[in-house]
Amino acid sequence: MKLRPLTDAGGLTGLYCGTHGPSLAFLMTLEKQASCCAWVLEDASRVKGAIWFTRVDGEAELVDIRVEASSRQQGLGARMLRESLAVLATAGVTTCHLEVRESNDIAQRLYRRLGFAESGCRHHYYGAGDHREHAILMTLKLEAMSAP
Repeated sequence: MKLRPLTDAGGLTGLYCGTHGPSLAFLMTLEKQASCCAWVLEDASRVKGAIWFTRVDGEAELVDIRVEASSRQQGLGARMLRESLAVLATAGVTTCHLEVRESNDIAQRLYRRLGFAESGCRHHYYGAGDHREHAILMTLKLEAMSAP
């Protein structure tokens, strides 16, 4: 399996069908901006996942991370995140930020395992049916990343 820079939307449609979060159309618009960094994880030319960041100077923000449904719980999200953060660090990024739904315990565990720490909260940020859900803000100093 190999992480490579995103060059086009080929193979990504299945990752974004019927899911929450940013749409593929939005992400492909973002990809055209100089501040966007995006990678796909492939296995024999089949896309298993994608990860998207925006980057300004020494800071990056994780915009989206996806792993195909049949490949979840295999460590692929952690691998993509770890490898992409290493690339960003070599490019001068020192801090990475993200936000995650308060109810997304699986993602929060992944981020904490890689060294992200809670840095704030956006109250009532996400629509969730009849109510609003908080966004948990998390930050990682890249020099403080945990070992795999």
